[in-house]
Amino acid sequence: MHVSGVPGPPTAPLEASQITGHTCHLTWNPPQTDGGSRVTHYVVERRDLRHDQWITVSSFCKSTSFTVQGLSEGQTYDFRVRAANANGVGPPLAGANPVKAKAPFDVPSAPGTPQVTEVGGDFVHLEWERSESDGGSRIKVKSCLQYSTFGATHDGLVLT
Repeated sequence: MHVSGVPGPPTAPLEASQITGHTCHLTWNPPQTDGGSRVTHYVVERRDLRHDQWITVSSFCKSTSFTVQGLSEGQTYDFRVRAANANGVGPPLAGANPVKAKAPFDVPSAPGTPQVTEVGGDFVHLEWERSESDGGSRIKVKSCLQYSTFGATHDGLVLT
């Protein structure tokens, strides 16, 4: 006699990475028990923390990773994953921490006020204090310029 049932929950951790304003990548491990029947796929769900309803984002994920799309920037989400076999869908593995959909970097803070340190016939040398925050990514200034044409002043700053 062979008895089988639904699989157990996938094995922790359920990790979120590569988070952007509209996507994130989830990874998890297979369940410790398959319920006596091979795991065929996973069901991936999300829940916006402002609501109680879970929404299925993939009903037939074949691997132990999935890129969730369609997130709303600035919203915070919970995720969970369920393993499935021929007998049905098992209990969920929930993520340990909510995930906020946001750009991987924030806007840097403003730099200090530029100070003229040298003036030449066709140039002006400027210096300023660094921004207090780089927003999580290195700021690199390629060039800075200001010029006047017909009484109008134009600024330019090339950042990389």
